[in-house]
Amino acid sequence: MIETMPTQREASDSFETNNSGAINGGSVAANGSVIETSLNRFRGTCGQITRLDVPAACATRLKSLGLFEGQRVQLARGGNPMIVKAAGGKIAVAGEIARGIFLSVAPS
Repeated sequence: MIETMPTQREASDSFETNNSGAINGGSVAANGSVIETSLNRFRGTCGQITRLDVPAACATRLKSLGLFEGQRVQLARGGNPMIVKAAGGKIAVAGEIARGIFLSVAPS
């Protein structure tokens, strides 16, 4: 079952940037490091999926493609659709779906 939690875009429309300026959007810790950001706002290269805030049918499909909580992903191409590398393959993710995929990202 998918837990529905307020998304970052519902909580705040502001954007934060870490000291290197490499990652934009998401929640920011007191030390300036990004804790969580949605895939569509992700500007880094690698992250780990922390949650899926998408309809159940979509979450099931994403999981079958290798996009699930705990999975490490690498951004291969930004835009719409985005291309991410995960589970040994490349997966195209539409912008609307990318808004519901949240990643934890270490500062650059």
